[in-house]
Amino acid sequence: MGHGEPEIKSFLKARRAALDPAELGLPEGVVRRRVRGLRREEVAQLAGISVDYYTRIEQGRAPAISDSVVDGLARALRLTPSEHTYLRNITLPRRRGATDPDPRPRVRPEIQQLLNAMDGNVPAYVYGPAMDVLAWNRLGTQLCIDYPAIPEERRNGPLLVFLDPRLKEIHPNWAEVADDTVAGLRAEVGRHPGSSRVCRVIHELLERSEEFRRRWEAQEVQERTRGVKRFRHPEMGELVLRFEAFVLPADPGQMLCTYTADEGSATAEALKVLAGAAAVAGPPGPPPRAAAPRPALRPDPVSSNLLDATGKFPYFQLLSRWRARAMEVRMSGTEGGFVRRIGLFQATAINMSQMCGIGPFVTIPLMVAAFGGPQAVIGFVAGAVLALADGLIWAELGASLPGAGGSYVYLRQAFQYRSGKLMPFLFVWTAMLFIPLIMSTGVVGLVQYLGYLWPDMTQTQGDLVGLGVIVLVVGLLWRGVEHIARITAVMWCVMIASVVLVIVAAFSHFDAGQAFTYPAHAFELTSGHFWTGFAAGLTIGIYDYLGYNTAAYMGAEIKDPGRTLPRAIVTSIAGIMGIYLLLQIGTLGVVDWHEMTEPGSVASQSVASAVLEETWGKGAADVVTVLILITAFASVFAGLLGGSRVPYDAARERVFFRPYGTLHPRHRFPMLGLATMGVVTAIGFLIGRHTDLATLIQLLTTVMVIVQALAQIVAVTVLRRRQPGLRRPYRMWLYPLPSVVALVGWVVIYGYADKNSPGRHPIEWSLAWVAAGCVAFVLWARVEKVWPFGPKEISEEYAAGADPDAEGDTPGTSGTPGTPGVAKARGTTGDA
Repeated sequence: MGHGEPEIKSFLKARRAALDPAELGLPEGVVRRRVRGLRREEVAQLAGISVDYYTRIEQGRAPAISDSVVDGLARALRLTPSEHTYLRNITLPRRRGATDPDPRPRVRPEIQQLLNAMDGNVPAYVYGPAMDVLAWNRLGTQLCIDYPAIPEERRNGPLLVFLDPRLKEIHPNWAEVADDTVAGLRAEVGRHPGSSRVCRVIHELLERSEEFRRRWEAQEVQERTRGVKRFRHPEMGELVLRFEAFVLPADPGQMLCTYTADEGSATAEALKVLAGAAAVAGPPGPPPRAAAPRPALRPDPVSSNLLDATGKFPYFQLLSRWRARAMEVRMSGTEGGFVRRIGLFQATAINMSQMCGIGPFVTIPLMVAAFGGPQAVIGFVAGAVLALADGLIWAELGASLPGAGGSYVYLRQAFQYRSGKLMPFLFVWTAMLFIPLIMSTGVVGLVQYLGYLWPDMTQTQGDLVGLGVIVLVVGLLWRGVEHIARITAVMWCVMIASVVLVIVAAFSHFDAGQAFTYPAHAFELTSGHFWTGFAAGLTIGIYDYLGYNTAAYMGAEIKDPGRTLPRAIVTSIAGIMGIYLLLQIGTLGVVDWHEMTEPGSVASQSVASAVLEETWGKGAADVVTVLILITAFASVFAGLLGGSRVPYDAARERVFFRPYGTLHPRHRFPMLGLATMGVVTAIGFLIGRHTDLATLIQLLTTVMVIVQALAQIVAVTVLRRRQPGLRRPYRMWLYPLPSVVALVGWVVIYGYADKNSPGRHPIEWSLAWVAAGCVAFVLWARVEKVWPFGPKEISEEYAAGADPDAEGDTPGTSGTPGTPGVAKARGTTGDA
């Protein structure tokens, strides 16, 4: 392919289309625009040239273009510095058919000596035109690709990124790496417009890679000379390096790139180990001409002390020792992004603390009132079945897509093909409401139980206490996650103690006749009253089980998530199911269910305290009430911990307000997400205090059903079809039966919501909130120029070879020629 006219025309048209006339203060005009972006006459006006002259420039018919005209076009089209340079280069006059006589320049010996001098701790490379890899040091081959084993013609960054599957293993976010590579290659076209090597590389990629073709048509131009890069090494795990690119003035077209690690970081320790291996891996740099096989690991006399008793080099034993050391360094949080610090016990504790908070202690009377008798235990059983079915959905999604935000990641991956970013946007929009509302019910229950110890507490005093609790929770969460995990484990133990004491007290004075004596027609399945009560009980039951997914929201902070998340979810549901059944049955065997339906009675407000007072006396009831208050506090604590992570990943990927993507500089937690949810929790608490708890539960449940519960059921099936190669350390048992059971359960809850909250209209309110979210999405999408006002951005980073069980920090951004980094996609298109 030649350069010149086609490049000028395609580039200028793409830049025109990317601009919004309204943002530039241009009127819409009387005639409706037929294409997106600016018209030719508008560009000409902004650039200060005639329409005819601009038309000839865009068509490649202008014989010579002055620097002032190029500068005017750059201002008119709002070009970045890289795009400005590219435009200047492609508009330079040149001889037709000119080619470079030597398509692959050689690196001077002095530069190779410089590379070798950095071999101890700095991987380094030299890149040439077309992003060819011209030279490297030994540490560079240990870090990334074994370049000596690759034929010289194939040592090229774009060819490796798009045609070598190993690059998808090396770069966790391969899709973003590909975007940077294409943008860098586009800049190479401007720098070397007559290069036959650049032409050959582009021709081959256009013919062999659909992913390259799609990105090439976007006309993005970007050059990165510094930043942060991440590599996934097969033995070292994830490595975080800072890169710098230096132009070599005496060697036109060549660039030196170096990679350094923060002092004392896990990556710095890894480079020391890799440098030791590189020392015995043969001579550095490329062979004189053609490719040569990589030398065997034969130590020289200097390294003979590294041989073990069998005469073999114990490299992998050293790697094992390093991995232990690396985990210690990662625990210190010295590298950017989330770090994986939460293990199975802590993840299970976080789930169970959220599940068994104040819920069962305040909802047992609500459940009895819904069913009209001790058959209310059916509600807890039905809730357990629905929670387990839905939990298996969470287990498969969480194991294969362990990112910060839980449902946000799942919906983004599943629904991006047809509706772009709509579903993840709606989820974050809705989660910012329903997650704090769930937490606010816990604070309402806490104040309700506090009334047992403080009978004279006024409404205002209760409001102030609840608000103070929320402030305290946010304050405790304003710290590193490793400290939070320890606090959560302690509160989990308190929760278990309080529940066990209530169960033991109940069964020490258990009356089976009272617990299992049911009113007439209690199980009349043909009665509409039974099914209305069942739907209400199912709603209350699933509310009590909510929290089995809390750890999934923290997927980016879970160690070994492919195994930890499924086990934590299933274990917490099974454990809480047993606890709830014992608690419900034991309570009914001590307290007459009729007392629980009397407004204002101790049994209706603080049923666990009533059980202890009836069995072990007032003193024991006071002690256990204190433990229940701690349990309630723990559930709010764990819920805000996980929920505050939801908007983080969305903001980093431009699906929510960008400030929510900022982490605390020291403790690495999402500050704005935590603060916002704290405020919404306070508002929800005041609403619940001045209405009633049952209405609050119905409202939050109906909002959650549409955008999260039902959408995730669909997401499992969509991902199995769309991304069959996605790594699934856990696959749903008896698929698709759990999905069907979950679907039926959530539809029943939603369909009966209005009947169970007469006059409150939870269905209508939930639909209104989702509709408002759709309007907000349309406005946001127009500003961000994404679907439906721009191309869909398809990103299959989890299916591109990244191991969800790999240790290390979550991906960040980077990029540089040859081995681009992982900056977020900017305009990646995809099929519907």
